Amino acid sequence: LIKTFQEEVFERFLDGNDLTECYDAVAAIANYWLDVLDTRGETLDDEELVGLISENRNMSRQLEDYGGQKGTSQTTAKRLGEFLGKEFIKDKGLNCKF
Repeated sequence: LIKTFQEEVFERFLDGNDLTECYDAVAAIANYWLDVLDTRGETLDDEELVGLISENRNMSRQLEDYGGQKGTSQTTAKRLGEFLGKEFIKDKGLNCKF
């Protein structure tokens, strides 16, 4: 959600012929996303909402190689291993979506 907001709002800083028009364009985007937060995404379809609040990461190394390092990818992989079995997470290149 934050990445999408940033991408959209930063583009608007190039809009307008003066500072006021620029700020108006930025404010329109900010107000849209504020409305999305205020309504808890009621105006979005389920697929779009899940896309905004999920993260997709690839682990370039095997889970064991990360040792005690903490991170969302490592935690997701460990929990998948507990649920599905260690054989599903033993290889490198694991794609973690959370």
